[in-house]
Parts: sequence; C-alpha cells; structure tokens
Amino acid sequence: MEKMSRWGVGPWLTIITGTYGAIMMAVDFIFNPVFRITFISSPILWIVGVFLIVVGLLMLSISARALHRAYNNDKLCTTGVYAFCRNPIYSSWILFILPGIALCFRSWTLLTAPLAMYISFKFFVREEEEYMTEIFGDDYLEYKSEVNSIFPLPPLKKHSPQ
Repeated sequence: MEKMSRWGVGPWLTIITGTYGAIMMAVDFIFNPVFRITFISSPILWIVGVFLIVVGLLMLSISARALHRAYNNDKLCTTGVYAFCRNPIYSSWILFILPGIALCFRSWTLLTAPLAMYISFKFFVREEEEYMTEIFGDDYLEYKSEVNSIFPLPPLKKHSPQ
C-alpha cells in the first residue's frame, strides 16, 4: 500500500469547510445584522473567541509536531495529546479554532462551520482509519477502541505507547 500523506484527509476537510465557511460569511454579510450574535457583548465574545483560538492553535501545534515525528519514524502516535484524542489536529479546528473565529465575528452562521467540518470528518476519516489499520494492525485497532476519535477524553484503559 502506498504511504498516505502526513496530511491524511485534512486537505479535503479544508476545502469543504473553507468553502462552507466562505458561503456562511457571505450569508452573514448579505443579511447583516440578522445572523449576528447580539445577546452577548462584543468584548466578551472577542475574549472567549480569542481564548478558544489560542487553545486550538496550541493543541494544533503540539499535535502536528508529534504527528510529524511519528510519521517520519513510521510509528503510531499514541502519547501526549494523542492519548486523549485520536485526531487532535482535526479536533483543534472543530472544537476550538472554528468556534473561536465564529465568536470573534459574532456570527451564528459561522458557528455552523464546526458542524460542517465534523460531518465531513466523519465521512472522510474512514479512509485514514482503514490506512492506519492496514499499516499498524492490532496496535491501531486497540488504540482506536480505547481513545475517542475527536473529543479529547481520558482513555478508556491504558494502552501501551508505541
């Protein structure tokens, strides 16, 4: 089997979510102020939004470095952030960065972008999971059974790091 790109299905998620987000921004702009979040003050939304973006970027950075090290060494990454979530790079976008951006823009329509990315993720991640199963076999299947896919949670049981 040909080695999958270190980016996995990320480019597809980027295209779909980016296109969807651009359409939602246009809808928000055209129908302004219909889809504006107005019941919370703008400074509070900015503070929460920036906080979410910063947390997401930190998680993204830590995850990407760990993934690149593991990828370059043909290893299954199961430690650090990967001990709590199998897909922390996608998770950082879905749970933190995209919602943070939506809050900074005070946009209800942009708040739907994480949902669009999550739905796309659930559809496309199968390709990555099949690849990981073929490459890492039972080690990946055990890891998959113990660690949540997108929502960072403590593992169901302790898996042996690779």
